[in-house]
Amino acid sequence: MDTGSMYLDVDSLITADGKVLKSAIGFDLDGRAFLNSYDTSSLAFQNANSNTITTAQQVGYYRVDGFEIEFERLTPYDYGQYILWTGRIKGDSIVFTYRNFLNKDRTYTFIKSSLPKE
Repeated sequence: MDTGSMYLDVDSLITADGKVLKSAIGFDLDGRAFLNSYDTSSLAFQNANSNTITTAQQVGYYRVDGFEIEFERLTPYDYGQYILWTGRIKGDSIVFTYRNFLNKDRTYTFIKSSLPKE
């Protein structure tokens, strides 16, 4: 895992108004991590101003043990939610799994990108 790079979700989310959103995760050396969502049609997707721990949409902590990774964060929406993603580092990719409110596992795959971090 590279703490100097951003990791982009391979999947996109299409909102009710037709926006295409992608998520990006960044990791700092001190164990803090952040998650941002981007409207891919806007230039903000290329904007590094949000890609810092102090300006990100969601912040949390991560822990790595070998190839296993945990990323925990508190989200600011839906009255606040504590979310724990567990995952595995596979080369330049990180595959996270988390159990949603319907008790179903969701999988997110993030790939190392050239999106600027900071």
